[in-house]
Amino acid sequence: MSPARRDVLSILAAGLLGGLLSSSLVFAPTLAAQDAPQARRAAGVLIRDVGFGGRRGAQLAKLAGEGAGLYFFDEKDHGRLNGGIYPENPALPFLALGPDNATNAVKGLLRLAGPNHSGVVVIKDNADRDRIVLGLGLGDPDEEPFLVYYDKSGKKTVFGLF
Repeated sequence: MSPARRDVLSILAAGLLGGLLSSSLVFAPTLAAQDAPQARRAAGVLIRDVGFGGRRGAQLAKLAGEGAGLYFFDEKDHGRLNGGIYPENPALPFLALGPDNATNAVKGLLRLAGPNHSGVVVIKDNADRDRIVLGLGLGDPDEEPFLVYYDKSGKKTVFGLF
């Protein structure tokens, strides 16, 4: 694909995304005035980038009372990279990595957690169990590092304050 054609397609995609976003913002008050139950369902925003093959490429979601997220999908429609904000208070960010399979499970997770908003990395196995958790002390004022290892039977070994 030539650079000029790629630039034109990028501009068209950005315009489409901007149009979808602005129309959802403009028509939301009208919808709320017409039908209250429908307005409650539509209180969030869901934008999907669907490619020529009918598959999702990316999805932006913000639902009422829930966190926001940006999700990227591969050619098999599997969620491979997700980033967003948890709905908890305070809303803390996360970045999740998914494998190339139909489960859409998370294999790796980077997030902020605990009262210190400390960085934490979680590595999961194919059964969606935490196997390794690495980070800085979640409630420790000195934020000393920790490492937690779970063997295949679920036995936990902790290094540091977890």
